[in-house]
Amino acid sequence: MFTDINRIAELAKEDPKRQFHSIAHLITVAKLEEAFRSLRKDASAGIDGVTYGQYEMNVEEKIRELHQRLKEGKYQAQPLRRVYIPKEDGKQRPISIPALEDKVVQKAVVDLLNTVLCRNLMEPTILAGFDFLPDRSPAAVVAVEMWEPAFCAGFQAPGKRLPSGWELPRFPPGASFP
Repeated sequence: MFTDINRIAELAKEDPKRQFHSIAHLITVAKLEEAFRSLRKDASAGIDGVTYGQYEMNVEEKIRELHQRLKEGKYQAQPLRRVYIPKEDGKQRPISIPALEDKVVQKAVVDLLNTVLCRNLMEPTILAGFDFLPDRSPAAVVAVEMWEPAFCAGFQAPGKRLPSGWELPRFPPGASFP
């Protein structure tokens, strides 16, 4: 039996050209709460000044209210808080920090889209977009995209020689790649 999100992911895999007009109904209260729980507890507050700890005090009610605003089309992202951090060269780098509720909505949407869109990217022969998948390091991207035959076979395949002095990156035991 399929959940709604799994069914949509299967349909996307079966027909990559299929267009979905709305998947917003898959953003549930539970998914929003899961997104909230996955946020960093020590992250900086946005323009509204609300921290993780403050939001957590009455999180169930706040998440239900957020979900209701999303359903009714009344949710609006807040302006970003701009801060500047010093760079080594003496210049400053601008950083934009979203409000906590915006982080929750963004995370829920990203999780939903990853579930639907990444199904097609998880086939072993499809490497495009690999570097945008969660938990993929730059070293893994280089190893898989440039040296996939050697990497997957555990040896250097004919025609795929590593440049002099290069080594395939070492990955922790249990690391999985498509």
